[in-house]
Amino acid sequence: RPPDSLRPRWEGHEGAARFYGELLGAFPDIHFDLTDIVVGPQGVCEEARVTGTHERDWLDHPATGERLTWNVVIFFPWDPEQRLFRGEKVYTDLRLRP
Repeated sequence: RPPDSLRPRWEGHEGAARFYGELLGAFPDIHFDLTDIVVGPQGVCEEARVTGTHERDWLDHPATGERLTWNVVIFFPWDPEQRLFRGEKVYTDLRLRP
């Protein structure tokens, strides 16, 4: 796993919109199958199996045209004082060719 300084990071609503816009553009037929979800006082954690066809460049990886399947875990940490989610952290086992 690369160190935090080398992992992509998006900040705020604009960053989230950019991340998901780029993801949906790269995998226009993307589909998430929720496999597990945990809801608790610290937030929400969900696990899903994802499929999609890699039709556009994404995260500096050229489009392959291949149908890919990967797993994703997303944490939504809860801020009890603000009564809002503080964002999300996405972890995936997707391996794209360099």
